[in-house]
Amino acid sequence: MNTLEQIRELREYLESREKQVHQEEINKIILDHINSKIEPYYYENIKGLERLVIKIGPKYILEAVDASASQYLRYERGNKPTQESVDMFFNKIGGIAVNKHRGYNPWTPEDK
Repeated sequence: MNTLEQIRELREYLESREKQVHQEEINKIILDHINSKIEPYYYENIKGLERLVIKIGPKYILEAVDASASQYLRYERGNKPTQESVDMFFNKIGGIAVNKHRGYNPWTPEDK
């Protein structure tokens, strides 16, 4: 392998790593937003939503989190959400995002 090929490979690796780090930061922001809605419960990851974040954009996932929270979260005394409603809330985020934004290109320049 010559030096030029090594430089290309290194550049490709660094670009892919930068995208991965950026996506991890976006996922953490979304996870923090989800967890802020369901305290004292929390999710450790956004499994199931990661590909959707890439496909339709974080802005619309965050909007879907808000819509799902207002529609599905139910509270017990002490303003604590019920476990059943927390599960329903999380499970509905993807469907709300897809249905709400079907047919649109959600990636605006500020999201890229």
